[in-house]
Amino acid sequence: MTYSTTIKIDTIIFDVDGVLLDSYMLHYKAWKKLFDRINIPYNLEINAQKTSGQPRFHALKLMIPNLSESEALTLAEEKQSYFLQLIETENIQAINGAKEFLIWLKNHGYKTVAASSSKNAKRLLEKVKLDKYLDSIITGNDFVNPKPDPEIFLTACKKVGSTPGFCIVIEDATVGIEAANAGGFNSIGVLSSKDKLMTELADFCVVSVGQFSKIIKRYNL
Repeated sequence: MTYSTTIKIDTIIFDVDGVLLDSYMLHYKAWKKLFDRINIPYNLEINAQKTSGQPRFHALKLMIPNLSESEALTLAEEKQSYFLQLIETENIQAINGAKEFLIWLKNHGYKTVAASSSKNAKRLLEKVKLDKYLDSIITGNDFVNPKPDPEIFLTACKKVGSTPGFCIVIEDATVGIEAANAGGFNSIGVLSSKDKLMTELADFCVVSVGQFSKIIKRYNL
């Protein structure tokens, strides 16, 4: 996608895990505990390829294609229970620079939306006190089709009354950038996952949201 300087961006849509919140490893640990219990090999590379950024049910079907729906739902709830335990026992922090960027955007009149496949996203954002800087929070309760379907971002866009061409999606997973591109959104890839495809698929890449000055300069926000 080629960004046009004649388009005035009015909305920034953020993925949550790995973009606004440093919760990537908590999800990984929860998945790892589940797959260790059922004797399925699992590591960070597999996490990046098959589970990161995906709703639990869909991730399980990618990992174990022959699962029945009832089995997948049971395992999804088990993973959820592990994750909720980790939330209580381990510290969760906002990504460095995320709060400052959100404040800057709000002060300059931009609409901000968090869009996550996780049904826990709102609770986590409230816990780190980022929710007050967001106009809306989209969670796994608000849409049906998982990434790379663009429904999550189209839902976020509609929620604040914008259109895809006037929005930037900031994502740290290839599947999220694919969803953004499929929906006609501008896209920024965060390279925290070191996904080599990110630089090929995203319109622009940064190492972290903490590089917000580069994002501002690139898009003339």
